[in-house]
Amino acid sequence: MYCPGNRDRDVLYQKYPLNDPNGFWHEGAVTVSRVVQAKGNEADVVFIVGLDGVARNEAHLPLRNQLFVALSRSRGWVYLSGSGCADSSLTEEVNKVLESGETLNFTFRPPKRKMGDE
Repeated sequence: MYCPGNRDRDVLYQKYPLNDPNGFWHEGAVTVSRVVQAKGNEADVVFIVGLDGVARNEAHLPLRNQLFVALSRSRGWVYLSGSGCADSSLTEEVNKVLESGETLNFTFRPPKRKMGDE
């Protein structure tokens, strides 16, 4: 296991000067990170866990944006994991993407907001 920002693997947190602020990979280890840490980096395979949290809060744009960032970090394969989201509209969206084959269309409809909402 490798946590970004460390110099060594199998360590949760290393302080300066033992850290590597720009490190995201370590030879022979699997990188485990939050989505924010993955932004700007790519991997051949990406595992996204906790998709049920997004499915329960589908209208929460920051969560959906994090999911999009996580999905777009993969150069090859993405594995999605979550429990209890089989009947969600998010699952329907994922199935539509899988059925689309090589063509993917994005449709964005911002949520309706009341005047004065931030």
